[in-house]
Amino acid sequence: MKYLLLFISFGLSLSESYASGNNKRTDTSGHRVLIINAFDASNMKARNNKKELFAELADSLKQYLRSEMMNFSFIESVVVEELVKDNTDSMVSSLLLKYNCPGAVVINSLNVYFEQTGVEVTRDNNGKKSREASYDICAEVIYVCYTNSDSRVPLNKRNCMFFTKRSVESGLLAAGPDVVGKSKYTFIAIRQNAIYSAGEIVYQVNKVADQ
Repeated sequence: MKYLLLFISFGLSLSESYASGNNKRTDTSGHRVLIINAFDASNMKARNNKKELFAELADSLKQYLRSEMMNFSFIESVVVEELVKDNTDSMVSSLLLKYNCPGAVVINSLNVYFEQTGVEVTRDNNGKKSREASYDICAEVIYVCYTNSDSRVPLNKRNCMFFTKRSVESGLLAAGPDVVGKSKYTFIAIRQNAIYSAGEIVYQVNKVADQ
């Protein structure tokens, strides 16, 4: 529990630092950024409950990005509610025209997983070995940023935080926590990804428009 509280407090403090740093902006040029989800979780080779979880994560990520972009006074973000399965340059261009936006960010792929970071081996007084594996929870998202000037920039954003330790028989064969079983923590990881990514996304979709 103490690690979860540290995880949440770190995310909130980072989000507050974005807000305090960027609310000072007075530029009200009104750039509009379209937020699009093109990650189709139904195509995953996984159990149905995992597909459903990842679909919810992708939908949540759109809203997390919108929330973080609100910290930039010169940005108005517009969320495309439906899944855009036809993830092509021409489709994105047509959506830019439809929503009258000079830039867009597309969620191209998404993954949340537990990663083993090490195994500690100890011995008791009788010389018996015990092993304890450490795990991080990681979120990895590939975004693609677009502008009306045909700029197309992919961004691969990955963030990890310590999650837990558990006793294992073998470090090589140790299975990590189940993502679906720990689903509430996956949303925290995806929220962190939005916090880490929003600033660079805003920079990429606006730098050409500002020239």
